[in-house]
Amino acid sequence: EDAEVEIAFLDNQVQFSFQNVQVISRLIEGVFPPYQNIIPKSFSVTAIIPKNDLAKAVKTASLFSRTGVFDVVIECKEGSIVISALNMQLGQSKTTIDASVTGSGTIVLNHKYLLDGLNSIDSTSVVFTMNNENSPCLLRAAETLDGAQSIEKQDYLYIIMPIKQ
Repeated sequence: EDAEVEIAFLDNQVQFSFQNVQVISRLIEGVFPPYQNIIPKSFSVTAIIPKNDLAKAVKTASLFSRTGVFDVVIECKEGSIVISALNMQLGQSKTTIDASVTGSGTIVLNHKYLLDGLNSIDSTSVVFTMNNENSPCLLRAAETLDGAQSIEKQDYLYIIMPIKQ
């Protein structure tokens, strides 16, 4: 239906009014830290993983993560990654996924943040990179060339900070 929308401006705000709905938006000003400083320049571990397999394993492990912590352990080793979670009251989950892995290492992540990143990627495979259990890890979309080798797409980057145990 046609209806009138009222728009009001202030110094750093705008208000939209439509019938009995009001939306207010405010411009946030300030100096923000340079996010590029937390993105590692190189990685000791790189894994190319089928996205759906990783998402299923994380969802399964999430059922056994600790309440309020939402922790899942990702262990990268030659030829596979292992997604696991342990809850003393519920039991444990451990899933191994075949993957192309360079290097080895373990990191603990919040499964909600990991699934948010995976759900935002429009690709059949993802590139998961990390250095150690205390550094941020990166999740990117991957493209397959000639059905064989995957490479990183540079148009999307998802940073996940680890949970320190």
